[in-house]
Amino acid sequence: MCLTFTTKFYIIFKLCIDYEGLKLMKINLSAEHLPEVLVTMIFFLPSLYYCLANLFMGFTFIYFICFICGGISYLLLIKKANTAFLVIFSLLIALCYTYFLNPYIGHYIFTVSSLTDFSKSRIVLLLLLYIPPFLIAISSPLDYEYLLTKLFWCSIIILPLDIIINIQRLTLTKVLDYMTISYQLLFWTMIALFYTIEKKKKWPWVIIIISGLSIFTGGSRGAVLCLSASIFLIYVCKNYLINKSSDHQIKQIILFAFLLIIAFIIFSSDSLILGIENLLSSFGLKSRVINRIIGASFFDNADRNHIQKELLPHVFNHIFGFGIYGDRFLTVSGKYAHNFFLELLIDFGVVLGGGVIIALIISTVKAFLICVRKRMIYSLYFVIFSIIYIYLKFMISASYLESSECFFAVGIVINIIRNRNNGELKDDQQLVNSNSILR
Repeated sequence: MCLTFTTKFYIIFKLCIDYEGLKLMKINLSAEHLPEVLVTMIFFLPSLYYCLANLFMGFTFIYFICFICGGISYLLLIKKANTAFLVIFSLLIALCYTYFLNPYIGHYIFTVSSLTDFSKSRIVLLLLLYIPPFLIAISSPLDYEYLLTKLFWCSIIILPLDIIINIQRLTLTKVLDYMTISYQLLFWTMIALFYTIEKKKKWPWVIIIISGLSIFTGGSRGAVLCLSASIFLIYVCKNYLINKSSDHQIKQIILFAFLLIIAFIIFSSDSLILGIENLLSSFGLKSRVINRIIGASFFDNADRNHIQKELLPHVFNHIFGFGIYGDRFLTVSGKYAHNFFLELLIDFGVVLGGGVIIALIISTVKAFLICVRKRMIYSLYFVIFSIIYIYLKFMISASYLESSECFFAVGIVINIIRNRNNGELKDDQQLVNSNSILR
């Protein structure tokens, strides 16, 4: 029987990873909580680097520690030969196809001119920083309570540093990218918010409130919308989907309506907005978000709309897309699509990219329903994270090829669906306890 090249490659690959010598490795790939620790480090270390680099000096070695964690994530796939083969083979095909379409892509994604430039190369970051959280999520069941706890304590370290950096940016003592600092504040504030609400802690609210104000003054409208949407989803899930006690429903509806009215008054009252702006100005601070509200341009995305109008005609030009990073070479400005789904369609075409989009939407709904039906509160918090990042943040800002959050958000959905019958008893029991307290 004649075997295809793909079949031969798979057989060789499986024999290699099943090689008996791997059993002699001293690394315990099944160590308890190793996946959660790796995910925590992959998110914590780059944030720490950003804070230290802006407050003191560069610490490039931090990235290399993170790269080691990313490398270990590939080793976690060893026990799942089918998944490992599919992931690695897909990466090779994507890179080869991209290079076939655009021979100049090598200079765009990789450089060895210096150690610092190498560590910041797009392909290095993609393979060793952005993709690893996805690999960890699809290779191992995750203990979401443990993961949230570890990430929370990291947020207690990162958020004060981010707040200081944002104050420096607002006072113009340093020229910083408002988008980067705003979305970093968003990620760690959401983590702190999830943990504080579920654990019923009081003291973290101080830093959460200050961080929320920092996001509001940070300049990114997307970050403000994402934080608001996460609070809304938490409220709805906790009070209407999980805790179905009818005793508090009327009070909850009244409270929610009151909060909506307050929010509407704040965003629609010119005098109140001007008062907030004057208050900030008295401290030498400026807010891009408030300026947008005053100028009635909060939802204006002319620049991004222009980029997307440039890209839309190309969606049907290549049935298999233009390869990864393809959108950068199709726009006059060289910028990415600023829309996750559009970027997938440009990179992989309407057939493959469209299939991925449909599968992702179905999987997200399925993961959400699993968490609600099985009453898995910690898993639900991370599904909320996935919804916010996949369907809000990455639809209006950032590129999935330049972010660990997007890959992890997709990985969470897959992880919950794959492991819905395993390792969630602690999660279920915690929810029962929390609901009994609420009642």
